[in-house]
Amino acid sequence: AAPAADSLPAGTVPAGPGTTTPFADGLLVDAFTAGAGDPFVRFRVRRQDDSRPQAISYATTAQNGGNLPGRDHQHAAGVLVFRPGERSRDILVPLIAGGRSDRRGGALSLAVEAIPFMEFAQERHVLLDPLPEADNGQRPVLSGVSFTVDPERHSARLDWRADTNNPEASQLRLRISGRDSAADLTPSRSTEVLIRDFNPAGNFTVPLDSFSNLPLDHDARRNRQVSGALELSLSSGDQQPGVSLLGPALIPSATVQRVGAHQIRFSQDGPLTTWRTDSGSGRVSFGLQAGVSSQLLLSEAVGGSAGSINPAKARDDNPEAGWQGSEGLAVGSRSITSVANLTGPLWTPTASREGVALALLEVSIYGNQISARFEGDVQVAFWQAGGTAPTLVPMAPALEVQRLAGYRNWIGLYSVDGITGTVDGRNPGDADYLQVALARSEAEKLLLSADDLPGFGDTASFNSLPIDTRKRYGVLLLQDGDRSTIFSSFSAANPAGETQMVRLGSDPHRLVLGIEDIAVASGRSDRDFNDHIVSLSGVSLALF
Repeated sequence: AAPAADSLPAGTVPAGPGTTTPFADGLLVDAFTAGAGDPFVRFRVRRQDDSRPQAISYATTAQNGGNLPGRDHQHAAGVLVFRPGERSRDILVPLIAGGRSDRRGGALSLAVEAIPFMEFAQERHVLLDPLPEADNGQRPVLSGVSFTVDPERHSARLDWRADTNNPEASQLRLRISGRDSAADLTPSRSTEVLIRDFNPAGNFTVPLDSFSNLPLDHDARRNRQVSGALELSLSSGDQQPGVSLLGPALIPSATVQRVGAHQIRFSQDGPLTTWRTDSGSGRVSFGLQAGVSSQLLLSEAVGGSAGSINPAKARDDNPEAGWQGSEGLAVGSRSITSVANLTGPLWTPTASREGVALALLEVSIYGNQISARFEGDVQVAFWQAGGTAPTLVPMAPALEVQRLAGYRNWIGLYSVDGITGTVDGRNPGDADYLQVALARSEAEKLLLSADDLPGFGDTASFNSLPIDTRKRYGVLLLQDGDRSTIFSSFSAANPAGETQMVRLGSDPHRLVLGIEDIAVASGRSDRDFNDHIVSLSGVSLALF
């Protein structure tokens, strides 16, 4: 028998005869017991107010302990979008023949949640079905399943883990299906993947034409258990696949750490780039404080134009509010400063307007980038030009390029020999540094021509570049493909030592750069830093 509703987490509904549970204002969910021989369990979401659009997330759970996802039923998750005039929607959860749910009447639970309605929202519905091993017929059981929605990015993420059930192959066979409606019992599309247990040996390039033997285990341990994740795009645009299989996160090694709520400690010296990242009015000065010692980093900084590129916009595909709508809008002030004895003390970020200190509200760190937020929503970012960082992930990361450039630029990665960006003994700023970096990019087969890159307003992803995850990399841009007009992610290499690429650290597992393709020092640049947005992250393989 299913447990009482109040024994489950809020918003979790057990399937049982005549069970009706409110889970948000004006929202109810009915749960029905499957009849003998029924291949599914039915839930129904109802609402009292049908005058407006509304979004609901749902996912099956193992909270009642009476069934096992993967062995007794397929794991179902997704997002329902109610349109005006719609009052109820059904969700069917497919049962697995011979499983416990099938034998005992289909008792299982569904977690439902009202989520913010997203403009341009599109429904997504997925099923996870771990396949039995050929030698023993055992179906792996899914555990640690979670489903989260990110309204700002118009996406959702489904995480899981499962035993491989095969000590020799150490692989998980998984069927991932999509259906057009939560009420469809039969999926409209399916893909089988074979994910192997973690093995850090070698540097693996993910094949684009096969979903077999993928090194996409997330837990970084050889333990006969595979962890994985799906990303669901909830945008109605056609630039992204609807469902993608995510590789393990590319976690940058931190050259800075947070101590307590607001203090930071640097582990290596090197110039700091400072950028005022908000679009507020007035002039603000930023610095670092350590005891009685202080260091001014950016004086009388102005905010960016309203709507200019920032970390949130860089990952937002909304044509008006996201990165595509930031064209021609200048970002805030920037500077590059050398700080004596940077690695010694504990530092606290500071900000002041007209000599009056602003209260520090929040400090966050992404790899070697620090973001600080002060009263009045004044925000600043500090970082060291350290390139990408080594990782144990046994595969090349994915490179994504977004374009708002008028020029037909070329973009390349090049490995560097240290945090300062040294290449073959040349430092950024040396006369021939950019040409030496370009030669290395070509030799490493990491230079992408304009023909490889996306068209205006579009995005392209590259999953099979020969990137060595044990090295650090810088980024080059060749303006209109001109080999004599080159900009680097290491500012000292650029004209007048100006920053041509700003860090958009939008999450801990992704390095994001916004690139300006006209020399900032020339006075002709619009300083919007969105001509290309380059992201380096864990692999994402489009399924359908």
